[in-house]
Amino acid sequence: VISKHTNEVIDSIDEARAFFEVYPGAIYLQQGRSFLVTYLDVHELVAYVQPLTQKPTYYTSQADHREVTVTHVFPNVHSPANARVKGALVAAKHGRVIVTTSVFSYHKISIKTGYVLDTVRLHLPPIQVQTRAFWVDVPPYVQMEVTRKGLDFKGGIHGAAHALAAVTPLRLLCDHHSDLATECPNIKENARRPSRLLISSC
Repeated sequence: VISKHTNEVIDSIDEARAFFEVYPGAIYLQQGRSFLVTYLDVHELVAYVQPLTQKPTYYTSQADHREVTVTHVFPNVHSPANARVKGALVAAKHGRVIVTTSVFSYHKISIKTGYVLDTVRLHLPPIQVQTRAFWVDVPPYVQMEVTRKGLDFKGGIHGAAHALAAVTPLRLLCDHHSDLATECPNIKENARRPSRLLISSC
Protein backbone atom coordinates (compact mmCIF):
# COMPACT_ATOMS: atom_id res chain seq x y z
CA VAL A 1 0.00 0.00 0.00
CA ILE A 2 1.72 3.20 -1.23
CA SER A 3 0.95 6.86 -0.57
CA LYS A 4 0.04 8.52 -3.88
CA HIS A 5 1.70 11.83 -2.95
CA THR A 6 4.93 10.72 -1.24
CA ASN A 7 5.47 7.25 -2.76
CA GLU A 8 5.95 6.02 0.81
CA VAL A 9 5.05 2.43 1.57
CA ILE A 10 2.59 2.76 4.44
CA ASP A 11 1.47 -0.83 4.81
CA SER A 12 1.62 -4.36 3.42
CA ILE A 13 -1.31 -6.75 3.29
CA ASP A 14 -1.79 -10.30 2.14
CA GLU A 15 -2.52 -10.61 -1.58
CA ALA A 16 -5.63 -12.67 -0.89
CA ARG A 17 -7.09 -9.77 1.16
CA ALA A 18 -6.41 -6.99 -1.36
CA PHE A 19 -9.79 -7.12 -3.11
CA PHE A 20 -11.52 -6.98 0.28
CA GLU A 21 -9.55 -4.10 1.81
CA VAL A 22 -7.89 -1.90 -0.85
CA TYR A 23 -10.30 -1.89 -3.78
CA PRO A 24 -10.66 1.47 -5.57
CA GLY A 25 -12.82 3.80 -3.47
CA ALA A 26 -12.27 1.96 -0.19
CA ILE A 27 -11.67 3.81 3.06
CA TYR A 28 -8.47 2.25 4.40
CA LEU A 29 -7.44 2.61 8.04
CA GLN A 30 -3.83 2.30 9.11
CA GLN A 31 -2.55 3.13 12.60
CA GLY A 32 -5.44 5.48 13.30
CA ARG A 33 -5.13 7.31 9.98
CA SER A 34 -7.77 7.24 7.22
CA PHE A 35 -6.87 6.89 3.57
CA LEU A 36 -8.87 6.77 0.35
CA VAL A 37 -7.79 4.08 -2.10
CA THR A 38 -7.46 5.79 -5.49
CA TYR A 39 -6.05 2.96 -7.62
CA LEU A 40 -5.37 -0.77 -7.37
CA ASP A 41 -2.84 -2.26 -9.80
CA VAL A 42 -3.81 -5.93 -9.92
CA HIS A 43 -0.76 -6.80 -12.05
CA GLU A 44 1.92 -5.08 -9.97
CA LEU A 45 0.07 -5.87 -6.71
CA VAL A 46 0.19 -2.25 -5.56
CA ALA A 47 -2.57 -0.09 -4.10
CA TYR A 48 -2.25 3.70 -4.15
CA VAL A 49 -3.91 5.75 -1.42
CA GLN A 50 -4.21 9.38 -0.40
CA PRO A 51 -4.67 10.61 3.19
CA LEU A 52 -8.00 12.13 4.17
CA THR A 53 -7.70 15.58 5.73
CA GLN A 54 -11.00 15.17 7.60
CA LYS A 55 -12.50 12.27 9.47
CA PRO A 56 -14.69 10.31 7.03
CA THR A 57 -18.45 10.27 7.60
CA TYR A 58 -18.80 6.80 6.13
CA TYR A 59 -16.97 3.50 5.94
CA THR A 60 -16.87 1.05 3.06
CA SER A 61 -17.78 -2.62 2.87
CA GLN A 62 -17.31 -4.84 -0.16
CA ALA A 63 -20.02 -7.07 -1.67
CA ASP A 64 -18.98 -10.40 -3.13
CA HIS A 65 -20.27 -13.80 -4.10
CA ARG A 66 -18.45 -17.08 -3.67
CA GLU A 67 -18.98 -20.21 -5.73
CA VAL A 68 -17.53 -23.62 -4.97
CA THR A 69 -16.84 -26.33 -7.54
CA VAL A 70 -16.21 -29.84 -6.23
CA THR A 71 -13.29 -31.46 -8.08
CA HIS A 72 -12.83 -34.63 -6.03
CA VAL A 73 -14.84 -36.44 -3.35
CA PHE A 74 -12.89 -38.42 -0.77
CA PRO A 75 -14.21 -41.88 0.19
CA ASN A 76 -16.54 -41.64 3.19
CA VAL A 77 -15.10 -44.21 5.57
CA HIS A 78 -16.84 -42.92 8.71
CA SER A 79 -20.38 -44.30 8.75
CA PRO A 80 -21.40 -42.11 11.77
CA ALA A 81 -21.20 -39.15 9.38
CA ASN A 82 -24.37 -40.49 7.75
CA ALA A 83 -27.85 -39.80 9.07
CA ARG A 84 -31.41 -40.54 8.05
CA VAL A 85 -33.94 -37.77 7.50
CA LYS A 86 -37.49 -39.03 6.97
CA GLY A 87 -36.06 -42.37 5.91
CA ALA A 88 -33.61 -40.95 3.32
CA LEU A 89 -29.87 -41.37 3.82
CA VAL A 90 -28.04 -38.03 4.10
CA ALA A 91 -24.26 -38.30 3.94
CA ALA A 92 -21.65 -35.78 5.05
CA LYS A 93 -19.01 -35.50 2.34
CA HIS A 94 -15.43 -34.25 2.20
CA GLY A 95 -13.31 -33.41 -0.83
CA ARG A 96 -11.20 -31.03 -2.89
CA VAL A 97 -12.83 -27.90 -4.27
CA ILE A 98 -12.08 -24.75 -6.24
CA VAL A 99 -13.41 -21.60 -4.57
CA THR A 100 -14.08 -18.68 -6.93
CA THR A 101 -14.70 -15.32 -5.24
CA SER A 102 -15.84 -12.23 -7.15
CA VAL A 103 -15.90 -8.80 -5.48
CA PHE A 104 -18.46 -6.93 -7.62
CA SER A 105 -19.26 -3.74 -5.66
CA TYR A 106 -18.87 -1.88 -2.39
CA HIS A 107 -21.20 0.06 -0.12
CA LYS A 108 -20.65 3.44 1.49
CA ILE A 109 -22.21 3.11 4.94
CA SER A 110 -22.90 6.05 7.23
CA ILE A 111 -20.91 5.86 10.46
CA LYS A 112 -23.64 7.80 12.26
CA THR A 113 -26.77 5.97 11.11
CA GLY A 114 -25.51 2.68 9.62
CA TYR A 115 -27.54 3.35 6.46
CA VAL A 116 -26.15 2.55 3.01
CA LEU A 117 -25.46 5.90 1.34
CA ASP A 118 -24.33 4.55 -2.03
CA THR A 119 -23.36 1.36 -3.84
CA VAL A 120 -20.48 1.51 -6.33
CA ARG A 121 -19.83 -1.13 -8.96
CA LEU A 122 -16.35 -2.71 -9.14
CA HIS A 123 -14.70 -4.48 -12.05
CA LEU A 124 -12.15 -6.82 -10.51
CA PRO A 125 -11.01 -10.23 -11.76
CA PRO A 126 -12.25 -13.28 -9.82
CA ILE A 127 -10.00 -14.96 -7.26
CA GLN A 128 -9.60 -18.74 -7.41
CA VAL A 129 -8.26 -20.89 -4.58
CA GLN A 130 -7.92 -24.67 -4.40
CA THR A 131 -8.73 -26.04 -0.96
CA ARG A 132 -10.81 -28.64 0.87
CA ALA A 133 -14.42 -28.57 1.97
CA PHE A 134 -17.05 -30.63 3.69
CA TRP A 135 -20.73 -30.56 2.83
CA VAL A 136 -24.12 -32.21 3.14
CA ASP A 137 -26.33 -32.62 0.05
CA VAL A 138 -29.88 -31.56 0.84
CA PRO A 139 -32.49 -34.08 -0.40
CA PRO A 140 -34.79 -32.75 -3.17
CA TYR A 141 -37.93 -33.33 -1.10
CA VAL A 142 -36.63 -30.84 1.49
CA GLN A 143 -36.55 -28.11 -1.15
CA MET A 144 -40.02 -29.10 -2.33
CA GLU A 145 -41.39 -28.90 1.22
CA VAL A 146 -39.74 -25.53 1.93
CA THR A 147 -40.98 -24.11 -1.38
CA ARG A 148 -44.49 -25.48 -0.74
CA LYS A 149 -44.59 -23.50 2.52
CA GLY A 150 -43.61 -20.32 0.68
CA LEU A 151 -40.23 -20.02 2.40
CA ASP A 152 -36.90 -18.92 0.94
CA PHE A 153 -35.02 -22.14 0.27
CA LYS A 154 -31.76 -20.57 -0.98
CA GLY A 155 -31.73 -18.11 1.91
CA GLY A 156 -32.33 -20.94 4.34
CA ILE A 157 -29.46 -22.99 2.92
CA HIS A 158 -27.17 -19.98 3.15
CA GLY A 159 -28.16 -19.21 6.73
CA ALA A 160 -27.82 -22.85 7.80
CA ALA A 161 -24.33 -23.00 6.27
CA HIS A 162 -23.28 -19.95 8.32
CA ALA A 163 -24.74 -21.54 11.44
CA LEU A 164 -22.82 -24.74 10.73
CA ALA A 165 -19.59 -22.78 10.28
CA ALA A 166 -20.20 -20.93 13.55
CA VAL A 167 -20.44 -24.15 15.60
CA THR A 168 -17.60 -25.98 13.83
CA PRO A 169 -14.96 -24.54 16.26
CA LEU A 170 -16.75 -26.44 19.03
CA ARG A 171 -15.38 -29.63 17.47
CA LEU A 172 -12.32 -28.45 15.53
CA LEU A 173 -9.48 -26.10 16.45
CA CYS A 174 -10.22 -23.25 14.03
CA ASP A 175 -11.65 -19.75 13.72
CA HIS A 176 -14.88 -19.67 11.74
CA HIS A 177 -14.17 -16.08 10.61
CA SER A 178 -10.64 -16.55 9.22
CA ASP A 179 -10.34 -20.30 8.63
CA LEU A 180 -13.76 -21.20 7.22
CA ALA A 181 -16.01 -19.87 4.46
CA THR A 182 -19.47 -20.70 3.15
CA GLU A 183 -20.73 -20.83 -0.40
CA CYS A 184 -22.38 -17.53 -1.40
CA PRO A 185 -23.58 -18.01 -4.99
CA ASN A 186 -24.58 -15.20 -7.31
CA ILE A 187 -28.32 -14.67 -6.74
CA LYS A 188 -28.70 -13.70 -10.42
CA GLU A 189 -27.15 -16.94 -11.64
CA ASN A 190 -29.62 -19.24 -13.40
CA ALA A 191 -27.37 -22.30 -13.65
CA ARG A 192 -28.59 -25.33 -11.72
CA ARG A 193 -26.33 -26.11 -8.77
CA PRO A 194 -26.57 -28.85 -6.14
CA SER A 195 -28.52 -27.97 -3.00
CA ARG A 196 -25.98 -28.38 -0.20
CA LEU A 197 -24.70 -27.06 3.10
CA LEU A 198 -21.04 -26.44 2.32
CA ILE A 199 -18.13 -25.21 4.44
CA SER A 200 -14.67 -24.70 2.90
CA SER A 201 -11.33 -23.79 4.40
CA CYS A 202 -10.05 -20.33 3.44
